Amino acid sequence: MLAAVGLEVWVALTAALVGAFSTFLEYQQAENSLMKYNQAATDLANVKAWWTALSYKEKTDPKNTDMLVGNAEKILQSELLGWVQQMEDALAELRAQQVREYSKQEMNKA
Repeated sequence: MLAAVGLEVWVALTAALVGAFSTFLEYQQAENSLMKYNQAATDLANVKAWWTALSYKEKTDPKNTDMLVGNAEKILQSELLGWVQQMEDALAELRAQQVREYSKQEMNKA
């Protein structure tokens, strides 16, 4: 549309801005974070719905109480483990980058 109205310069600028914004969002891992949060929220809502549907007698049953706590803990642990894995991956990449930079410096010295 911009090219059709004679604003060709703005086509390149718009494309660059969209590319930069997309790269920033990927860097921030917004999509991945949202998926994890939404999955955890949905799972917790399902556990809550299950608990709410139980009768008073069923809620006083220790097996159901244990199941409620166990499922909630598994959901939260799963979400946390995802973040831990993501952090470990980022640290591994950082270490690899530092090794590459160190090797490059050593080669330049030689």
